[in-house]
Amino acid sequence: MAKDGTLKYPVIAVNDALTKHLFDNRYGTGQSTLDGIMRATNILIAGQRVVVAGYGWCGRGLAMRAKGLGADVIVTRSIPRAPSKP
Repeated sequence: MAKDGTLKYPVIAVNDALTKHLFDNRYGTGQSTLDGIMRATNILIAGQRVVVAGYGWCGRGLAMRAKGLGADVIVTRSIPRAPSKP
């Protein structure tokens, strides 16, 4: 349609965009994970200690959302670094 000139407005393939994946991983995962935990356990996150293993895009989203809900957030590394050389 774009080649024929019949397309009335520009179309962007959003699902193929890198920013969509980053946005979904960072914000969507944190929100849905904590929402599921709160609904399943019927506890509030405020005042709780939350340990996040790893700090990739999903871990960042989870840590950010837990901190926003008032939790004490601890982030651990899931892949330990090699010892530094003196």
